[in-house]
Amino acid sequence: MSDAPTWASLKPPECEGCPLWDEPGPVWGDGPLDAALVGVGEGPAGYEIALKRVFSGGAGRILNALLADAYIYRPNISIENIVCCRIPNDDADEFEGMEAAARHCVTHFLEPRLKEMRPKVVVPLGGWANWALTERCS
Repeated sequence: MSDAPTWASLKPPECEGCPLWDEPGPVWGDGPLDAALVGVGEGPAGYEIALKRVFSGGAGRILNALLADAYIYRPNISIENIVCCRIPNDDADEFEGMEAAARHCVTHFLEPRLKEMRPKVVVPLGGWANWALTERCS
């Protein structure tokens, strides 16, 4: 039997009850608390889990290019996700617990963070992020 910690043993108590409890993570948001602009994505994939940094994989490279084209310096904005742990098979649309996981993480982590930050603009980066921020699918 391994003495290595499980993912669940590394999570804060607020994670208990989330459908993603046994999945790898969490990966927390990245950026300054006083950011005027916040981008909100779906959740961390394998590369983000490994680096423990949101939007550090393929989607992050695309986001960085888009920000650069708009003359927005990434360290000046905050990037968050609606869920903090890896979605099984990286496929939110196929994961039965996605809606419950999104509601859980938004309630316990994203909403309090956004209230603390008070950004001027919050941009959903995808369909699940749009749904979580507006409670409807795009």
